[in-house]
Amino acid sequence: MSEPDLTPSPDTTRSASPTLSSFNDDGVPVAFPSAPGRATSPAGDAVNDGGRPHTPPGKQPPPVVFNTPTSLLSERPLSCSRKFQSQEVTLDTLRTEAGGEASRLRVGPVSIRDFMRITFRSCFEDVVENAPQGISNKARTKVSKILKGVPTGDGVELQMYDPLKKAMNAMCSSLWGKRCPIRLDIVNNTKDAKDPGMPDLIINSKGKGKTCRWPCALAFVEVKPNEKQDPFYYVADNSSRDIPHQYQTEVWNQFSHYATVSFKRRPRCFLCGLGVFGGRARFFRWDRSAVLVSDYFDYNENPEPLWQFLSGFGAKGYNGSGIDPTIQFQSLPTGQAGLLRKKIKRAREKRLISEEAEKLDDDTLVALSSTIIAPSKSGDKVEQYITIGPPLFTSVALLGRGTCTWLAVPVPGTVENPERSNEDHFVIIKDSWRDPSRRIEGDIYGIIHGPEGHVPGVARLRSDVDLVDLPDPNSGMHRTIAEILNKHYEPRKCPPRVHHRCILDSVGIPLSRFSSTRQALEAFYDVVLGHECMGQKDILHRDISVNNIMISAYPDTEMCKGFLIDMEYATVIGEAGSDGDLREITGTTQFLSAARVRQRGKELPVHETWNDLESLFWSLVYTFTHYRPHTLPEHWIRKVFVVADPDLRIRFVEEHTKKLQVLCGPDRRSEGVGSAQIPEESISIHVPLTSCIHEIADLVASHYHRPSVYTLLRNAHPEMFCQLKTHEKIKRAIRDALDTGDWPHPDDSATPLRLIRETKKDALDTTATNLGSKHASGSKGKRKWEDEEDTSVKRVRHRESENDKDAVPGNPAGCGIKDRLPPVLDFV
Repeated sequence: MSEPDLTPSPDTTRSASPTLSSFNDDGVPVAFPSAPGRATSPAGDAVNDGGRPHTPPGKQPPPVVFNTPTSLLSERPLSCSRKFQSQEVTLDTLRTEAGGEASRLRVGPVSIRDFMRITFRSCFEDVVENAPQGISNKARTKVSKILKGVPTGDGVELQMYDPLKKAMNAMCSSLWGKRCPIRLDIVNNTKDAKDPGMPDLIINSKGKGKTCRWPCALAFVEVKPNEKQDPFYYVADNSSRDIPHQYQTEVWNQFSHYATVSFKRRPRCFLCGLGVFGGRARFFRWDRSAVLVSDYFDYNENPEPLWQFLSGFGAKGYNGSGIDPTIQFQSLPTGQAGLLRKKIKRAREKRLISEEAEKLDDDTLVALSSTIIAPSKSGDKVEQYITIGPPLFTSVALLGRGTCTWLAVPVPGTVENPERSNEDHFVIIKDSWRDPSRRIEGDIYGIIHGPEGHVPGVARLRSDVDLVDLPDPNSGMHRTIAEILNKHYEPRKCPPRVHHRCILDSVGIPLSRFSSTRQALEAFYDVVLGHECMGQKDILHRDISVNNIMISAYPDTEMCKGFLIDMEYATVIGEAGSDGDLREITGTTQFLSAARVRQRGKELPVHETWNDLESLFWSLVYTFTHYRPHTLPEHWIRKVFVVADPDLRIRFVEEHTKKLQVLCGPDRRSEGVGSAQIPEESISIHVPLTSCIHEIADLVASHYHRPSVYTLLRNAHPEMFCQLKTHEKIKRAIRDALDTGDWPHPDDSATPLRLIRETKKDALDTTATNLGSKHASGSKGKRKWEDEEDTSVKRVRHRESENDKDAVPGNPAGCGIKDRLPPVLDFV
């Protein structure tokens, strides 16, 4: 499901984009950072190297052929996180996970009018509300006749597609005539082998159905022949049954999976879908805060909602479709395409494009490159960037921050800061949906680096900005609907999100792609130094994980081998509200300090420096147990990084870390490698790296001594306790490992990651429970620990809600759910 789309998105309005300037940057000066701070310099014997360890003379490891891992860490809820050493992920598993995630932040069913007002906010009164009234009786009669010919019942699903398509296309023709901007197409299930699970119909720009794969369409339509296949069938009928049947839960999972794939394959602010269940239908809307579900309607007796829904998609600018208007595909002039190919070649040489994109030829990468625009920080310019192929990383989670990153080059003359970020002038563009109650990420970078200049070990920021829709700044395209839902659909509380774009000068390589174990450990060391500099400025990261530690692609420019990214949840100690932040649980579940989650129901202690350093330890263990062969039993991998129970993790650092030995040589468990093919003498223990992990584990364990031991020995041996209060001992542990003369030669690169999954039954039970509640989805206990996405599993944040019961007895055209929104609705 993660393959990039091989054709440019076809329906972006060209005129909305500024004229593309030349991005020939040969004359752009290189801007090197200021003098280094405490982090490492590229050369071990250089002045101001901060004590960075270096390979002894004559023992520099030779170049290693890189072995690309098959996957990065999953961005799934803890109960569905991908696990170590697995078979290929099935479509059924993907659907189950997506449904479980979406069920926790589901709002509705809501009235159809409320759904329309929220979804088509910029054109509801002018276009959508009265769209059916402008249609002639003849056209209405024609559509009604086609809809009455839609068969329903067992065994007729395939026969439903064509009349539904004809009816809705007739609606589009009646609304716009020959200038109809959209059309319905039946999805050809043989067209996209990369996506075997597909919806039945799509709403697309007219004339683009044959060239646009379904995840890039404006919306999708899923058809089921029976009314009882509706996941909210019992809610609509005001049934006493709370929990849906398994077959209804599986339909919900199917819808949720389509939405997840659609967000992953095309940049969107939100997405709409239509579900047809026998003779009735209902609408769905997904954004990064919530899943909104409408009341049902009988499309034979009451087709007006269909007319309104389609009119919103055809409104000017396609605002009803939720496609991100700031990211557009454009054909480059011949000369510009040649320059882009040079950049692509250089990115391949530096291993900067994603492992998926590496498999594509240059022509395809040019076609998949896009123009990204953003208001400059001052607001005086519309900055332009050209991406190098498709995204480097796209969140596989539907809800939450929805992080997406690209490798790109700025177009000279369009950006406020014209200086080169590095010798190739590459930058990283990071899109995410941030929490508006928190500081903007760029402000945190500004405090870290300060007026004195660059702090090695922490990424360099070029600019960042909250996005607006330039043609219509008040459209609300780049804000989720959480605030409206929270105000008018209590007690469901959805986390508000604002679309934010960061441009980073620092370009890195993921930890999962290290070319040698030394390279990875040097990156960890420099990150420790960068984190120490942050601490000196009273800043805690609070979200350290393998996805937020990067290997420097340009160590000379960065003056370090690795750096920290993603400051969105960093906290400045002493600022207003910081105490509350420090008592809040944030971070990626597998890498959270055990002390932050072991006391459920009690007031949490504040987040401290050592909690960040413990997260760094778990990142270190994850890296070398998932991308190198080792001796740790698989059941402990599951306990530490899947179950992630804090008491089990404490036992691990106290007792079981000693069982972990990182190995040199090939991985017997890698795909395509049999044990008989690997000579026994080629397998040996990586002594320096193993010793380093054991030593840091002891430092972590010093914070978890039993109270009786602490009381007995704290006065006589205070050095036994809390050894990560400062960075000195963890720095020494890594430095000693790197300075040893026993580093393996030749050194080894990353080996492929293999994954496993939870059982389907457990996930289905959780999803069904969430869907069974009306409006407020999910059990309180589960939501509390699995509420949001973040970088590889989910943000674990405290959010509580209760069930709400709104359904009233049904009627033939719908279940009659009342409107809740006031006459005047403020979306700002």
